[in-house]
Amino acid sequence: MIEYILKTKIEEITYPEREKTIKNRIDSKGVRLDVYVKDNEENVFDLEMQVSANSDNLAKRMRYYQGAIDGDNLKRGEHYSALKPTYIIFICPFAPFEDFNRHIYTFQERCEEEP
Repeated sequence: MIEYILKTKIEEITYPEREKTIKNRIDSKGVRLDVYVKDNEENVFDLEMQVSANSDNLAKRMRYYQGAIDGDNLKRGEHYSALKPTYIIFICPFAPFEDFNRHIYTFQERCEEEP
């Protein structure tokens, strides 16, 4: 499914885990990732099956999941350059953005001054 959605070839999945729980701090909100895998290059993939039709918080959920995954993968003393690419994929049975009629939306970080 990852290959189909991202239109890429994954040689091997080395770390499959269902319902991976990440709790970075004792007093913080944790996340439970539906399907969490790393490929042989240690790229991280999180597949989320969104069943609720409430989509107003998807963007902030993705942001929070990204931070939790990064915090979980970067070990104490490691340089930030050690962070691997992360793909968070929400699979929804509804249109997540009412004003558009797309099946796939791709978001990437960018600088507004120097796109």
